[in-house]
Amino acid sequence: TLYKLYAYVVGFRSAVGSSGGEAVRSGEQALGGQSPGAEEQHAPQQHPPAEWINSVTTQPACWPHIGGSNIMKWDDMDTNAWFSMRTLSLSAPVSVGVDLCEELNRVASLVREEGNRRQPSRPRNRTLPYARAEGPFVTRRERLYPTTEQKEALRKVAGVYRWTFNRAIAYLRQHPHSNLTQVRQATVKSTSIDEQDKEWVFKIPYAIRAQAAEEAHTANRNSQRAQAEGRIDHFTLHFRKRRSGFGGFKLEKRQWKDGTLHIPELLDGPIRVRTPIRSIEHDGATVRQQNGKWEVLWSVTAGEEDLPAPAGLGPRVCAIDPGVRTFATLFDPLVGIAIKVGEGANARIFRLGLHLDNLLSRMAASNAKQRYRMRKAANRLRKRIKDLTTDLHKKLASFLRANYDTVFIPTFNAHEMSRRGKRRIGRRTIRQMMSLAHGRFRSWLGWKMKTVEIKEDWTSKTCSTCGRVNYRLGGSDTHRCPSCGTHSDRDVNAAKNIFIHSLFDLRRSLTTTGNGLNTAVVHL
Repeated sequence: TLYKLYAYVVGFRSAVGSSGGEAVRSGEQALGGQSPGAEEQHAPQQHPPAEWINSVTTQPACWPHIGGSNIMKWDDMDTNAWFSMRTLSLSAPVSVGVDLCEELNRVASLVREEGNRRQPSRPRNRTLPYARAEGPFVTRRERLYPTTEQKEALRKVAGVYRWTFNRAIAYLRQHPHSNLTQVRQATVKSTSIDEQDKEWVFKIPYAIRAQAAEEAHTANRNSQRAQAEGRIDHFTLHFRKRRSGFGGFKLEKRQWKDGTLHIPELLDGPIRVRTPIRSIEHDGATVRQQNGKWEVLWSVTAGEEDLPAPAGLGPRVCAIDPGVRTFATLFDPLVGIAIKVGEGANARIFRLGLHLDNLLSRMAASNAKQRYRMRKAANRLRKRIKDLTTDLHKKLASFLRANYDTVFIPTFNAHEMSRRGKRRIGRRTIRQMMSLAHGRFRSWLGWKMKTVEIKEDWTSKTCSTCGRVNYRLGGSDTHRCPSCGTHSDRDVNAAKNIFIHSLFDLRRSLTTTGNGLNTAVVHL
């Protein structure tokens, strides 16, 4: 019995690795608490698709070799960021006489052909008379610097706006098919409000309160339309609650004059802004408070630089392997390099998360004044964590748009991998993975450029040189092939496999519509 317990503990440590485990892909890692050997004994061993494995064996000779990437020196890139970016020069392809540029141009043509084959979805027509015109829009944001008196006035406006919005939600719950005029008459008109008890309501301009009623009506109308189209099963209109340091309201275009906000009934003068905003287009603007800081957001017509760059325009291609210990690993076959972005970034974010946990645990044993201050400190910590991840996402997305024409990226369904009862990684790794917000990064990258998304099953365990599967990879950061003996960096090996997998899926999707394997999706 003691021997079995010892074997169990040793097997578990070898499975999760020295760092406590790594975020792994669905179907790649041994079950949590078991060694790979135990999994092979108690569960039928899974195998990757044979057709894709056969394609791997014919591809590696055409692309840069990654052998020895686990021990080679990585060079730091000059980046003005809190996270690291390191690059590694890979060995030349084994095949002699292969024109990488010509081969990658063929890959780009496959991407364009696949994109042309998939028709983009037809945009929804706007039929309401007060709806804005169709067209690509982008949102701009500018910081506001109000005085102490102006801050108090903005908080009053936000409070009345929230009260009117909740009043409209309560009315729409009882009369869900009311039009906008009926909602305004029931919630904004002076005849519907007791003037003796609600004198503070009429100090706020009618136009701002009408915007609150319109926002509630729009939310109800959009939800009803989504339910009718079958996109959602049901919906519930929720009230907005009061939160210290948060809130906001919407404005009409006419309330923005001379590059700043004007509310003569409340503000003693214009609010200072760092960069004057010449005009507000389309649907007006939104003034909101985030962690005590005020800012204004407005929509403008998107320019050419704001639209996503199309995929497949040239030979500059890269494949991305997302992870936890390293946020993203890039494989660039044209230049012959691998790039690691955000290596160790999870540790810094996780440390801030521990500070947040400690703060929340001490909050329960504090008095009201201390809890108020701790709550504000917790909000600042949450914003700090989100700002770090957002900075990582935006700078990496800008780097990819500036240097590549086509990006192959896996889906990396973090929520599916973290589901209780099905996950194969520990709580610590799950928290680090969720804090990095890979889904938000894919969304942001989609706004910068068109991407090709694939599934990444077996890309870490499969050797990118010979196609042999290493079932005992576990959480090791080095991939050791049991067949050809190639030793390589785990993430670089996975990034190259994602590139090879993308080529296989593109060729297959253009020749057949079978349902046995993964299919690349060009997002247009």
